[in-house]
Amino acid sequence: MRFSWKSKIIFSNLMTNQSSQIINVLALGTAMVIFALFSGFYLAQKDTLSHQQMLFPEYLAANIEKSETVTSESEFLVLRKVTRPTVNEIDSLLNQGIKAEIALNYVPLLSGSEMSIHGKVIDPYLPILLRDFELDSNQEGLFMGGPLNEEESTVFINEKMLEIMDSNISYTQLNDVSISFQGEFMIMDETYHLDMTFKIRGVFKELEYLSSPKIYFSQAQLDFYFLNQLLGNGESVYQIIQTLSASDELTGLSYRLYFDTIGDMNKCESILSSLEDESEHLSLTSEHLSRVESLTEFFNFTNMVVIISLILVILCLVFINVTITNSEVKKANRKNALLFFFGAKFSDLIDIALGQNLIIVMISMISLMFVPFLSRLLNDCFYAYLHIQMEIKVPLLRFQGIPLLLPLLIFILVYLFASLTSIVLLFMKKQKTLIKRLAHND
Repeated sequence: MRFSWKSKIIFSNLMTNQSSQIINVLALGTAMVIFALFSGFYLAQKDTLSHQQMLFPEYLAANIEKSETVTSESEFLVLRKVTRPTVNEIDSLLNQGIKAEIALNYVPLLSGSEMSIHGKVIDPYLPILLRDFELDSNQEGLFMGGPLNEEESTVFINEKMLEIMDSNISYTQLNDVSISFQGEFMIMDETYHLDMTFKIRGVFKELEYLSSPKIYFSQAQLDFYFLNQLLGNGESVYQIIQTLSASDELTGLSYRLYFDTIGDMNKCESILSSLEDESEHLSLTSEHLSRVESLTEFFNFTNMVVIISLILVILCLVFINVTITNSEVKKANRKNALLFFFGAKFSDLIDIALGQNLIIVMISMISLMFVPFLSRLLNDCFYAYLHIQMEIKVPLLRFQGIPLLLPLLIFILVYLFASLTSIVLLFMKKQKTLIKRLAHND
């Protein structure tokens, strides 16, 4: 029976002040949705970055260069000299349990040449070297259908490069399009004329975030080609590039590394990042690593913005809840005084406040039904405006292997906050004094 009279008062309070309670429910529900979406966004970031770094055909390749600190007259200016490391220096790194293949970097020869498609000269675009064209499962997942051209001298392109082609030339079949490179270079005081023609083997649909037009070459094909390009001294272009000085621009100031697995690349990055403070160290560079780093920084910045926004929104919702609760407490003073007069204790008033909050928070939990829809909307917005394939999935049904863990945590957090607010307002000295005075006067 003791619970019965309290429950009647609880429902009476809720029905008497419906407008205030609706606003309170909306405020608490909004807080729940925001907290759930932020949880999903935070949990999705690690998986997103792990997935995004493999949305590049060259995800297992990078250039390795040597960076040295150069003495400067200014104490505020730090200069660094970049050169090609020696094979022995790279081997000492790979001996740390990293499986990778060392290759020459032909990008200066390719990017320094005149590029034409079907005889029409166009601006040069970023050349990317792949180990070979035996695609693994990740690369095959990026390949945009159609039969593969099995000719010996072939290249892949990405979607951005396909857009450039479509706007410059007309063709019926992509595999019939030829891309030519002609250039003139001084190698060991001898003029070398580069003349290469390729057929397009296929198109990659890579990560669109900060994407630029690219042409993908096979390292194996280029090695074979330059091994058979002989200069006047009888040496091949391949052999001469190997022996060029570490600071010669034709070396690309780097070697090309092809890793066996993504774990090998991550381990290499980790080791090299720990040595960045040394005056002389090796470093990995590549277009796709820069884009992944940019994406990581973007997520870090987004986290900061989201957290600040979350704090501001929560503060606004806290203000609404405190204001409404304070108003309700003041309105209930006479009713509480009457209860006090008939022998109720402050613990009974707290029980009523807790019971009332329990019902309000339980009703507010209905707002979580909108979270899956809002998650999909956020995913679509990320892709539409930033070309980032986010997978924000708020784990409402199961989290850390426990059913309904996240909704339970949200419920407990919001209920504790709402209850603490009510208890603090009830125990304020002025409120207690006013209730006792009203009870005495009655």
